[in-house]
Amino acid sequence: MMPKLGWVQADTCTAMSETGAASSTGTLKFYMYYKVGTCKKDCLVSATSPECSSVLSNSVGEALFPTAAACYSAKYGWIDTGLCKAMVTEGYTNKHYVSYSDYTCKKDCETTASSPECGGNPTDLATQIFTTADECCPENYLG
Repeated sequence: MMPKLGWVQADTCTAMSETGAASSTGTLKFYMYYKVGTCKKDCLVSATSPECSSVLSNSVGEALFPTAAACYSAKYGWIDTGLCKAMVTEGYTNKHYVSYSDYTCKKDCETTASSPECGGNPTDLATQIFTTADECCPENYLG
């Protein structure tokens, strides 16, 4: 027999039907968090779990994915996979991308006074990512 609520996640449907509330721990699956343009995990936020956004109060109709990579592939297939993973955990790839504002190739790493090569995560998620600055500059430098 086909379920009548086929578009609803089974665990969410069951929890909402039996208790009137979503799980207190979340589904532990990833979803597109449109507010900030990244995939986040449906779980409690903690210092050791930066991939979590919070427990969704209602994930009915929300597309949930087993991994961040699956979420990005489905929702943002044009984004570099490594950049996706880094952004989920609020981390960095340590790879390079073109910085058109200053005509250089910046490294995707934390920006500090002692690391001028770092530019943080690229602001345009469709930015092409390169393993080294040498790969980045010759093909893309505008100077």
